[in-house]
Amino acid sequence: MWKSLQALMGTAVLLAVALLAVVAPSEAQVPQEQERPQHEEPAHEISEEELEEFAEVYIEVDAVRENLEEQVAEAQTPQEAEQMQATADQAALQIVEEHGMTVERYTDIAEAVHIDPELNARFQEILEEKQGLADDDRPGERTDRPGGGGAR
Repeated sequence: MWKSLQALMGTAVLLAVALLAVVAPSEAQVPQEQERPQHEEPAHEISEEELEEFAEVYIEVDAVRENLEEQVAEAQTPQEAEQMQATADQAALQIVEEHGMTVERYTDIAEAVHIDPELNARFQEILEEKQGLADDDRPGERTDRPGGGGAR
């Protein structure tokens, strides 16, 4: 039961971090970056392959988040919305695990992407490339299940 609770808490954080992960550095973020202590070590430990895998996971988790937003908007009760959140958390956790990552590593990479402008720029390029390829592969198609068309 404790492990289940930890998983739900971890994936709730995961979805929250996913929202922040692709925020491109903007003028509003520059002062925050200057105020942060220099503890960006994990960013230097992220390989190109790991960043590409993170981008794939991010895309799939973001689809879960978008689906959740739509479902919660239609929820009739707070309990129904909470159940939807729990289901989305489980789906996000499954996506992360299917890609061979842990929630902790996903979160570490997301934080590094958020605070390191160079890593964020690399991530944005990878993300655009992967989303462009996905759009080319399935023109006009929007999947409604987490994980897209299939696991890699």
